[in-house]
Amino acid sequence: MSQASGLDRRWLDAAARLARAAIGASPGHSAAAAIIIDEELQLVFGRGVTGRAVPFAEPHAVDEARASARGRTLYTTLEPTAEWGRTPPSTEAIVKAGLGRIVIGTLNPDKLQAGQGVARLRAAGIDVVVAEHGPSKDLYESERMSFRKGRPFVTGKLIVSKDGAVGLPGVRAAVTG
Repeated sequence: MSQASGLDRRWLDAAARLARAAIGASPGHSAAAAIIIDEELQLVFGRGVTGRAVPFAEPHAVDEARASARGRTLYTTLEPTAEWGRTPPSTEAIVKAGLGRIVIGTLNPDKLQAGQGVARLRAAGIDVVVAEHGPSKDLYESERMSFRKGRPFVTGKLIVSKDGAVGLPGVRAAVTG
């Protein structure tokens, strides 16, 4: 098992930017992104992002890379699924494609599933690195809160002046541009 390098973190940063743009695009699925590269050439062979017609990023990236995926490295923001549901788990597509190395931004936030994808990939002989990448972890903070604490993660925005007021008394204040 290898460790995440600075270059690995740069590719995970790129994947996190793709995933952030997909937040909310696929109800019921985590916004995730995957990139398949050739480490030596630093060329992208496939990309996948969770979306309306794409429930999982990794199989989409594998489909885009086709036979070029064999022996390459896959960077993904979230641990690939190992559980069978309406669709096969992402780990099946990864193993079938013959990828040589997987760098995962963060483990599944669901305690019942965390580590299962990593175990499946390692059992198939794939070098797996769990980077605990900050931007990837941030993408799933709301899910982590929901699974671990049993409550929603709420973000609010309040616009007030220095004195704590929203506007002048009796005067309508426009708070958005």
